[in-house]
Amino acid sequence: IDRQLIDLWKAQYFSGKLLQGEGQSNYISTPKYQAVEERVVEYIQFRNRQYQRDKCGLSQEMLKMKARELATQLLDEEALKSFKASNGWIYSLLKRNNLIGVKLHGEAGEISNEEAQELMLQFRSKLALELEKHNIKDLGQVYNGDQTGLFYQKLPNHAYIHREERQTKRGSKSMRDKTRVTVMVCTSATGEKAPLAVVGYAKRPMCFRLCDKIPIKYCNQKSAWFDREVMMWWLIEVLSPYLRKRWGSKKCVLILDNCPAHQNLDESLLPQNIVLVFLPENLTARHQPADLGIIALLKRGYKSALLSRLLEVYDNDEAYERAVAMRTLARDGCRGISCACKPHLLDAMEILQAIWSCPKKCSREAIIHCWRKSECI
Repeated sequence: IDRQLIDLWKAQYFSGKLLQGEGQSNYISTPKYQAVEERVVEYIQFRNRQYQRDKCGLSQEMLKMKARELATQLLDEEALKSFKASNGWIYSLLKRNNLIGVKLHGEAGEISNEEAQELMLQFRSKLALELEKHNIKDLGQVYNGDQTGLFYQKLPNHAYIHREERQTKRGSKSMRDKTRVTVMVCTSATGEKAPLAVVGYAKRPMCFRLCDKIPIKYCNQKSAWFDREVMMWWLIEVLSPYLRKRWGSKKCVLILDNCPAHQNLDESLLPQNIVLVFLPENLTARHQPADLGIIALLKRGYKSALLSRLLEVYDNDEAYERAVAMRTLARDGCRGISCACKPHLLDAMEILQAIWSCPKKCSREAIIHCWRKSECI
């Protein structure tokens, strides 16, 4: 493009005579294999319709394979020799037809926006009736809880290196570590945080011997996950005492999703100060406060704090040598960050508790924002 033309566009833009985006080329090339392209677009539309039923996505490699298959049906031998379903061809096809590729997350894709709005309207009406029935007038008595898996020993897999080292630099097993615990996160509509709870595999991890009292309530389960028994433990041993201390004899509403662990609980054992209300199915990703940023705040803070604590040891030669010396004396299961090793469960709990109790890392304002975004009250 001529330099004078660019200067003219800049002058027009800053003077307000040219809107942003104008002056750029909007040229879209004409497809060389139009019949193949039309059939590929039809197939994309077909897969979008079928997705509602089978939940099977469509990768770029699958799209290229389908394009080659269609080309063998539609093109003659001469044209077929020159046809290549390359990344560039797929990119141009998507651009010409105003299509984009996206990564799908969550569970809300099964329901249209109109259906979701109708279901949430019914949910809010049901919630209002429960609040009126139990004389709950303070939104601080409305809570939402949800559990999340945490790979607490997984180390960052990102590094900054010289370009020449790109082909030789390799990661480590710690970057793919799948050692997991489950963390229950619960907050109120006014931004208050209930105590965290952790579920792991071991009945009493060895590292717990390093302290008189663990910082977070702990329970074990064979899959380190929430089942009905663990859910009842959390309601009775963790949440109910906290609510009784905070609200006395007043009842509180707990909003839950439709996870099997939350369903069909023994009502005779449920704490009298907790009223369970369930969100509509398939709307968790859209309308549960915990999934709209609260859990992400905790996990982000954990990863950042974990890396910071590790680097305090690794970046200091004297500290590292002391840690290595401690490692030789420590028992199995008790070697953690202080020994220049991956965090043990006690390390993870201490970091989680520090992040959860920090008014800046998990602020009341951020939690309230997630509740507002959820539109569940």
